[in-house]
Amino acid sequence: MTTKRFEALLFAAIEQTDEMRERKIRRIKTYEEAGVLTTDPGLVVTMDDGAEFQVTIVQSREGITRSEVKDSPAIPDDAVDAGRDPIRIRGLRATHRARIN
Repeated sequence: MTTKRFEALLFAAIEQTDEMRERKIRRIKTYEEAGVLTTDPGLVVTMDDGAEFQVTIVQSREGITRSEVKDSPAIPDDAVDAGRDPIRIRGLRATHRARIN
C-alpha cells in the first residue's frame, strides 16, 4: 500500500465517524488541498471549535505482496493454497526481514 492510498483510506474513515456526522469535525483536507508546504502525505482536520490538527503519514515499513508470500520458502504451499492467511504464519516476519537485509 502506498502512503497516498493510506491517506485516502484515512480520509474516508474520518468522514464516516460520528464526529463528522454530528459536525464536531468542521473540515478535513489533504495537505495538498490545504496548501501545506510539504511533500509528505497527510491530513488537516479542523474541529468545530476552531482547533486544527495536522496528521502526517509516514510509512515505517514496506508491505509484502501476496506473490512474495506465496514464493517464500518459510511458508508451506498448502497454507497459501488452503486460503489461510499466510501473513499470520509464525516465522514469516523473521524470514522477510532477512530477505530485505
